[in-house]
Amino acid sequence: MAAGVHGGISDGSVVEGNSGRRAIAFTVALSERATSTVSLDYAVTPTSASRGSDFLAPTTPRRLTFVKGANGFTPVAKMVTVPVASDTASEGNETFAVVLSNPSVGVLLADAAGIGTIIDDETVRRPLMGAAVRSTTLAQEPGYADIAGTRFDLLTPENEMKWDVVEPQRGGFDFRAPDAIVTFAVTHGQTVHGHTLAWHQQNPAWLTAGGFTRPELIDILTNHIATVVGRYRGTVSVWDVVNEAIGDDASVRSSIWTTGIGTDAFDIAFRAARTADPNAKLYINDYNIEAPSRKSDALYALVAGMVARGVPIDGVGFQTHRTLGSISAPGLRSQFDRYAALGLDVAITELDVRVPVPASAADLAAQADTYAVARDACIAAPNCASITTWGFTDKHSWIPYFFTGLGAALPWDSNLQTKPAYDVIAPLLRN
Repeated sequence: MAAGVHGGISDGSVVEGNSGRRAIAFTVALSERATSTVSLDYAVTPTSASRGSDFLAPTTPRRLTFVKGANGFTPVAKMVTVPVASDTASEGNETFAVVLSNPSVGVLLADAAGIGTIIDDETVRRPLMGAAVRSTTLAQEPGYADIAGTRFDLLTPENEMKWDVVEPQRGGFDFRAPDAIVTFAVTHGQTVHGHTLAWHQQNPAWLTAGGFTRPELIDILTNHIATVVGRYRGTVSVWDVVNEAIGDDASVRSSIWTTGIGTDAFDIAFRAARTADPNAKLYINDYNIEAPSRKSDALYALVAGMVARGVPIDGVGFQTHRTLGSISAPGLRSQFDRYAALGLDVAITELDVRVPVPASAADLAAQADTYAVARDACIAAPNCASITTWGFTDKHSWIPYFFTGLGAALPWDSNLQTKPAYDVIAPLLRN
């Protein structure tokens, strides 16, 4: 055994059971004696079964890489999908071993093998799994509606709650499109993540070209939020109150709200949302904040200031529109952790991973690995409430329209067939 490489495995539990596979959750942690970077392979192996040989085979070994930061190693949470026999859907207990090996020296880390019990109940903390959806597609495509209604805990309207749809004329609200999604979600026992109340894009011309004074803009903003949030009070559980507040240059983004009202527009928006629904979670949502950077630091400073002022903010949404290998578990966890220190939730709100098209098998495998980084970071963070993919099928993805030559960013392809990324999120899905 390599000196200093010692591990511990916490007990694992089934996250979802069915007649063909079980998803096992466990956490791997290294001692401080380990070197700065450690790679380990892990596999799940059956050890006993209450009804015979329920496990058909051990899992294929997969790689874990730990990078030591200023605060030591961040524990890595994993879910492993294990094939089981067809009679295991009923109650029963089985045990498994998570076995680690060190590929650099070719030894089995015997003292790092942990035994846990698989149980049929969901006792592991599981973030909600969601997807952004479109109301017209729900109505027109039964296959799309079936996946949206049966596989996810949470739905986000992709465009239907944005300002140009909901209030196309001043004071003239149109709730037909968002109502369709909210009704669909309620019918299927799902919750809704509202998106979004204050943004620099998709605003109607009457608003952007109106030449309003600061008091007029405050009145327009607070009335809009009171009307929209108030309509869905008790139904929409989370709101992206402010979207993309920080620009790519790490400054507060110029918008009708920041230029017409000032940076206190964000405080005003959050306070109006809290008044409209005291029980909804209120988030600020942004992109390219998944690792330490000038932009992520600027957002953190903005949020920390809001917390210090007593602004009713509950969480931070990480959009996570990514390319292959562009996020790391330590980087993402470092961001989650510092918001936890402020007492705030985090959520992955718009996950997709774009690749060159047509996508190769190697790219789809690497895409799945990038999805897994996001999934594992959220599972390991006690304050990570949900993971939402921005759409779920490539047929209706926004990526090809904005990134020439890129696409295939979602877990289902354009024909609603699953891809390797689906296997990564499958343990979190319904059914």
